[in-house]
Amino acid sequence: MKAVVSMAFGIASSVGVCTAAASIASAVINSQPHNFGSLSASDLWTTEPVRIDRGKQDYERLPPALSSYVTDPPKAAKTAVVARHITPAVIRPTAGLSTDHVDWCSRTAPTIP
Repeated sequence: MKAVVSMAFGIASSVGVCTAAASIASAVINSQPHNFGSLSASDLWTTEPVRIDRGKQDYERLPPALSSYVTDPPKAAKTAVVARHITPAVIRPTAGLSTDHVDWCSRTAPTIP
């Protein structure tokens, strides 16, 4: 029973402290008068569409101070054009292959157009 009463007291005191802090913060905020000086200014957004004259706008785009994007990419090097027709390499007989086999391969090898 003692534990239940102790827990109830802890919860009640926590809620009381939070309520007191909120009340004090509210009183401090409300004690300062609010300035409504911007009520006479025109609205930021209009209720009807308005045509904008871009000639009267003098906006200037500034370079970014810090950027993670590449702002000046390196120029790509132009590569030489690869020939469309590749000539097959000359097949030379090796010591392990007979001349008959090399001749047969030369005749049956596919040609590249």
